[in-house]
Amino acid sequence: MLILSKRLLAVSEMTGKVHTIADIGTDHAYLPVHLLKTGKADFAVCCDINKGPLDHAEKTVRDNNLSEKVSLRLGSGLAPLATGEAETVFICGMGGSLIIDIIEADREKALSAETIILQPQNDVPKVRKYLTENGFEIKNEKMVFDSGFYYTILSVKKGISPNLSESELLLGPCLIKEKPPVFLDYLNYKIEKLQALSDTLSEKDTPGAIAKQTEIQHQLTLIKEVL
Repeated sequence: MLILSKRLLAVSEMTGKVHTIADIGTDHAYLPVHLLKTGKADFAVCCDINKGPLDHAEKTVRDNNLSEKVSLRLGSGLAPLATGEAETVFICGMGGSLIIDIIEADREKALSAETIILQPQNDVPKVRKYLTENGFEIKNEKMVFDSGFYYTILSVKKGISPNLSESELLLGPCLIKEKPPVFLDYLNYKIEKLQALSDTLSEKDTPGAIAKQTEIQHQLTLIKEVL
């Protein structure tokens, strides 16, 4: 029986029923197999840059009797995927800068998808900024707390993005608007972490510490304005 982590389950809930999905950096192919077994997709393209993870994906697919519904492809980023081949493309579980690099390397191919679901492990504001400046619009956001970490999931489409404020880039336009309980927990968590760091830096008077202190206080102001 396939059991998804809370994070991957939240990712899977960001898409409706489509014919073909693509999972970039598929690893064990848990996400596409789940989407196929729950009827959210009829076919899946599973891509990975390394053969080892793709071998693991092949085993997962085979163990779930889904070989005829999956295409396993070795390659970097979106390169193995044909333009317009998948309605929904998932790029999840990797650093924000890498996600940006993957999209930028094949931006027209990325724009050909109806929806792209992104789950950056870090640098989420940087990802939001890139998307809104390069032909994508953030349509939905979800936050989930899993195994001691907060994860942000973005659903984006080709479109003209409204100008996002500094707070929206930092914390997410949809999350700010909807304020789900897990997001409010995250804001309080961030305040505690930033305040603790500020207290530590207050004992130092180097230019670097002073600059960092200024940045922290600015972030604290933005977060508290949202609460």
